[in-house]
Parts: sequence; structure tokens; C-alpha cells
Amino acid sequence: MLQALAKAELGNGVRPFGSGRDAKRDATFDGLVDFPVGAGARWDGYGVIQMKYNEKPVSTTADWRWFLDEVRSELRGWLVKGGSAR
Repeated sequence: MLQALAKAELGNGVRPFGSGRDAKRDATFDGLVDFPVGAGARWDGYGVIQMKYNEKPVSTTADWRWFLDEVRSELRGWLVKGGSAR
């Protein structure tokens, strides 16, 4: 669904990938896209869209917990790379 939304908002230049080793389904785009959407601005360049994806759903609670853990881990990684980790 997220890949379809990315294509709908950014255009057919979005190239989705299949499931990766890291539980993600990424996509890329290269070239001119309307971004930010609706702001009248245009992005011209290369971009990566990272999407979390769980191929084996368990339950709403477990899947929600999995998603939150993934996002927290990703944010911690960004903080460490930015030199702001605590």
C-alpha cells in the first residue's frame, strides 16, 4: 500500500523494491517530482523511501509492538549518526 501511495503522490518514477533482508520494502526515485506535495515546490534529484513491512503478521498488538520497536531502533540510529545520542 505504501509503495502505491508513494507512486500516487510522487509519480511513476518511483521504483519499488521487493522485500529486503532488513524487513523493509524500499523504493527510490530519480528526477523531477512534486515534493513537498501541494506546496508548489519541485524536487529534482535522487531519493530513497524507506517502508517498514512485516511479512508474517501475528496479531494487532504484536504487530503494533513490532512496528514501534522498528521505528524506535531507526530513530536511535539516526541520533547516533547525528552525534546526538544519549
